[in-house]
Amino acid sequence: FNHKKMLKDRVLFEKDISKAREMLDTESKEMITPYLMQRDILIKEISKLEQVKISYSNNIKLRNKHKEIYTSYQNIDKSIDKLNEELKKLKENSPDINHILDTLGIFLNLYLKLVNLQNRYGVQISKESFLPVFRDKDYYNITSGGLRTIISIGHMLGILNFSIDYNINHPRLLMIDTVGKYLGKTTKDEYLVETNSKEDAKERLSDPHKYVKIYENIINVVNKANDKGYPCQVILVDNDVPNTFLNNYKKYIIAHFSPSDKVAKQLGLIDDI
Repeated sequence: FNHKKMLKDRVLFEKDISKAREMLDTESKEMITPYLMQRDILIKEISKLEQVKISYSNNIKLRNKHKEIYTSYQNIDKSIDKLNEELKKLKENSPDINHILDTLGIFLNLYLKLVNLQNRYGVQISKESFLPVFRDKDYYNITSGGLRTIISIGHMLGILNFSIDYNINHPRLLMIDTVGKYLGKTTKDEYLVETNSKEDAKERLSDPHKYVKIYENIINVVNKANDKGYPCQVILVDNDVPNTFLNNYKKYIIAHFSPSDKVAKQLGLIDDI
């Protein structure tokens, strides 16, 4: 009897447990489901907002880049306008090539006049070679080495003179070595083949007065630049400076070398060794 009753009670107890479990599952589902749904909605919203945030961030970067590009564009546009204005002024004020060559020809003619070359005609700058022409003869066809020396110095000096009067691309620096080449000084044998000695003598290029006038022309151009406030320098190397120049223009001699210390303050490098 007791055994049957216990079995019956067990069956009833298991039914109660099953019913309680079913009720618990149902109630739990009804209670938890809204929270789960709300959680899913929030997760989706967060994900959506993250995408919006990334999109905004990219748009801001793009906008800043556009702004940077536009600023750069404005600066370049201003630079182009400025360059166009400068180019326009350059085109309007650019000197004519014929004017330049004519002016250089005038400078050369005045220089040759002061040096006192005889039969001074047909002096100009060639429009083909841009080199001096003297007596209607191109520079390359002049056989007198001394005459070529005087004319080439005058041409370089004319360009320097032009740079003082006009704003051109010139450093206003001139360097000349062996000023007296073929001008009556002792000429090395290897140089004799480059000149016609008879033509040199015919031109009377050994006249010391011409030599001094070359120096005076150079000094006049440098003084002209100094008067206008332009930096200008001419460096000359000469083994036979005229005595007249030594006496009258000592302030222009920067270094004077000689094999004898009685003549100059400094001995030559070779002599010192």
